[in-house]
Amino acid sequence: MALDPETYGTNCNNILKTQASDPLSEDLKTPTNMAKLFAAEYDKYAKAGTLAGADLTAGGDITILEAGFIPDNTTAMATKIATAICGYWATLITPAEEPEHGGTSVTLVVIPAMTLLPAMIAAVQATVTDEEGDGWIDLFNNTEAIVKTIPCVITELVGAPPVATTFPETIS
Repeated sequence: MALDPETYGTNCNNILKTQASDPLSEDLKTPTNMAKLFAAEYDKYAKAGTLAGADLTAGGDITILEAGFIPDNTTAMATKIATAICGYWATLITPAEEPEHGGTSVTLVVIPAMTLLPAMIAAVQATVTDEEGDGWIDLFNNTEAIVKTIPCVITELVGAPPVATTFPETIS
């Protein structure tokens, strides 16, 4: 599988439209509940991605996203969202059961997403404009451009005797 910003961005846009048009969902319209819905979609999006040597489906601290997606209408909002996205990606560090680089096992997955925080902030800020856009689709597309450049490192035991060997990888 691969990251799919169009599908998951559309899902978030649809959540927003449904919540706005459904008079029975007042309790779901709280900022906290909306943030949980959006975080759940982002979690599904990330887990559809691939990273050789990692099992993206097994990790991820969704509470980081939930906290970051609560709107506060301040100038710090872009930083809050970007920090949450970077922080979340850094928690998707479960080694894959099968090594991808010829080793016998994966011992470590490092996703240093916070190193790209300034770029992620700029990506989030680029989403918020005075122009009409595609909302969440734009956010997913803009931030994905940064996610795909995170310099991930996979460590596998290679050879006999096994030696810890690192491999650079990126998320797709």
